[in-house]
Amino acid sequence: MILNILPAEGSFLTLRILNELRMSLSFKEDEIKNFNIVQKETGITWDTKQKDSVVEIEIGDKAESIIKEALEKVDKEKKAIPNLLSSYEKFVECKW
Repeated sequence: MILNILPAEGSFLTLRILNELRMSLSFKEDEIKNFNIVQKETGITWDTKQKDSVVEIEIGDKAESIIKEALEKVDKEKKAIPNLLSSYEKFVECKW
């Protein structure tokens, strides 16, 4: 869901950071295979019973700031949806 709220434009530096962030948040080929990730009409599903179903993603300070600003914008515009609540708590309210 975070991918859907990230800005579509900005400085070239910001665009490079966003590009790297989008790539790190996307599924990798080995993850698709290992977690049996399948895209359906209703969304994407995967096997949560896998031993290592959690994937850690490193996010830099600037990327974290961009995510936080995007979540704050969604909140200010009152366009928040339930799927973003967990991300809002982690990035804006710092509830890790």
